[in-house]
Amino acid sequence: MPNRCTKTLTAVLLTLTLVACAGQPAVAPTTSAPAQVQPTTSAPTQVQPTAQIATPTPKPGGDLVMGLNAEPQTLDPATAVMEQEGVVMRNIYDTVIYVDHNNNLHPGLATSWQQSADASTFTFKIRTDVTFQDGTPFDAQALKSNFDRFGDPKVGTGAVSTYFADYKGTEILDPSTVRVSFGSPHSTFLLALGYGIMGIASPTAVQKWGKDYGQHPVGTGPFAFDSWQAGQQITLVRNPSYKWAPDFFNHQGPAYLDRVVFRFIPEDATRLSMLQTGEASVIEQFPAQDYSWLQKDSSYYLVSGEAPGLPTIMMMNTQKPPTDELAVRQALIYATDQEGLVAKAYYETQIPAHGVLAPTTLDYDPQAGQQYKYDPEKAKAILQQAGWVDTNGDGIRERNGKQLEIYYPAYRVWEGSYMEMLQSMWTSVGFKVDMDQLEDAAAWDAAATGKHNVTNMGSISFDASVLIPAFDSSNINTTGGYDFTLYRDPNLDKLLVDAGKASDPAQRADLYAQAQRLIMDQALIIPIYDFERILAVRASFVGVTMDYQNWYPYFYDVYMKQ
Repeated sequence: MPNRCTKTLTAVLLTLTLVACAGQPAVAPTTSAPAQVQPTTSAPTQVQPTAQIATPTPKPGGDLVMGLNAEPQTLDPATAVMEQEGVVMRNIYDTVIYVDHNNNLHPGLATSWQQSADASTFTFKIRTDVTFQDGTPFDAQALKSNFDRFGDPKVGTGAVSTYFADYKGTEILDPSTVRVSFGSPHSTFLLALGYGIMGIASPTAVQKWGKDYGQHPVGTGPFAFDSWQAGQQITLVRNPSYKWAPDFFNHQGPAYLDRVVFRFIPEDATRLSMLQTGEASVIEQFPAQDYSWLQKDSSYYLVSGEAPGLPTIMMMNTQKPPTDELAVRQALIYATDQEGLVAKAYYETQIPAHGVLAPTTLDYDPQAGQQYKYDPEKAKAILQQAGWVDTNGDGIRERNGKQLEIYYPAYRVWEGSYMEMLQSMWTSVGFKVDMDQLEDAAAWDAAATGKHNVTNMGSISFDASVLIPAFDSSNINTTGGYDFTLYRDPNLDKLLVDAGKASDPAQRADLYAQAQRLIMDQALIIPIYDFERILAVRASFVGVTMDYQNWYPYFYDVYMKQ
């Protein structure tokens, strides 16, 4: 999902984001056995104190509080783009298919599925014993209404839109069978249906609330929406009717916890303080320097995993001087010390990035991640050759009377630990860096309106299709897209479109590899770091895990240690 905070599902995107292979998901058999897919992600690491290894008998009860670094904007799967939205929605909604950390497909709301040879048609048998949290039965019509929303470009404007491109419709074959059709191959569609933001909503609630549905979500998941206090928290309560969890969980029936509360705490240090005092049970994104002692303290345990998708990158505006010049963009990449940044800002708890996709992403191309290495002297030489020279000794290069100045609208919270390092790196080779430290909405707006020269981005996605909303020029200045490079190249567009339609895994991998190399050849982005998602959990809360993208936590199996 892109996002940063937005980490755009996209920023931020924002949503927000996951080992390389070119395997097409196998068609599930007509039984409920999971289908085997070639692994693309690694299971999250859980570092626990010895005292936590013994497994006590779970008892229902208790409230879990998670500290989020930003407030969601919506809980509507059709429009969600922020990673925080997926964190909450993963616990409200079920998905049609669930995916484990070996990329095996498991029955969710669907019990079995079949895929056509060209991967353009999918037939699902669905459960007949499921009800939404408002009492509405889950049936073929309910599933069709959700897929129709996802596939409607006027409604499905969020991260789901990538996976429902060229959607032709859903046909109800009988009350428990539907057939979904696309105008082109969608070879990763089954994997996509396990995405944390691909939740199935109550059509009754959607109709009741209309455009405000995102503030009144209703799903079939283990926790039901209770309340949303703007600027403070979202509260979920246990769904007492829940009895259809996927088979890889440790129990069946309702969740153990009474409530799950998501509190919006933008400051890393404040979230950590709340964990220490017991005001929070789980937190994300804490100060990196505290990783070592948290790992050793038996009062806590850490859950971590490398997320697929777009890493943290800086997208460069190819339509605004001076980043409209290839030489300038290349110089910025060579001037960026990813290893040094990760060591200083994150105490090496994150992973330096050198390409446009994380290595844990399906169809990642290693070659594209080898084109640039930190070399400030080369950055200086490129600028000098392009005519950017420091003529007056003030450290800032000029050409034709204009300074080499770039505008950097920084996300104050998300980039707080490293934005000044980037500014210093770029300044050291002759740039004047005009950096604004902005709140999320203002920083996003600066990029969306093309005011930036560089802007932060990241997006959680299991496969390389995340490149489409970020680099296909049809997504420039669109609601669902976030192509803030403003780069228009028919060759790149064709590679991305053809890759998205390819039904042959090898062909798809080759097309996405060409696209990744072109993006780096044209220096459209500055790679910063791959996301190592780390959650800190109080040891009294047993069983926190993350989904197959190593981003969205599951709280269904969690219980309080007595």
